[in-house]
Amino acid sequence: MPSGSSKASHWNKVEDRFEYEQTRVYAIGGVEGLEITVIYTDVSDTDRRMISA
Repeated sequence: MPSGSSKASHWNKVEDRFEYEQTRVYAIGGVEGLEITVIYTDVSDTDRRMISA
């Protein structure tokens, strides 16, 4: 898919296998033709902390 394309496919699921202090999200999606997996948490309305990629 060309860079800047608005067609994106992704999947998000709340990571709830363990008790965490914050809500963690498990996300899978594509970036420049590669499938990536990321675990992140929102720390504010505008900031996100990446835990693993």
